[in-house]
Parts: sequence; C-alpha cells; structure tokens
Amino acid sequence: MSYFTTLYLGSEKTPVNLAFDTTSPISVVNTDKCEGCDESTQGYEYQKSHTIRRISEEKISIKIEG
Repeated sequence: MSYFTTLYLGSEKTPVNLAFDTTSPISVVNTDKCEGCDESTQGYEYQKSHTIRRISEEKISIKIEG
C-alpha cells in the first residue's frame, strides 16, 4: 500500500513530499541535482542543512513499478 506525506528535513526543516510503500523498507528523497525527475517537484538541497550530509558520490538508479 502506498502513502504520501510531507517530511521536514534538516536543520532548516525543509518540506519534502515523499511517497512510501508499506511493503518496502526503502524510501528515497531526491536531491536538487536529480536527473530525470519530474520538473514540477523540487529535490532536497542537503547543502543548506548543517545536520544532513551526503554519504556517497555514487549515483543510483531506481525503477519503481506499480
């Protein structure tokens, strides 16, 4: 089952819309540098927060089917 919510991330408490699935242990928050993301949604700018850090330079690709 899928749900939608708004999370407030980082020290700036930036609102980020998130879709999550109760059958999956993974949720993804796109960054502002997301390639191929819907232009109507803004990604999270982690650089503005002093409490959130990037943990990897590796780009990932996730295919969500539904």
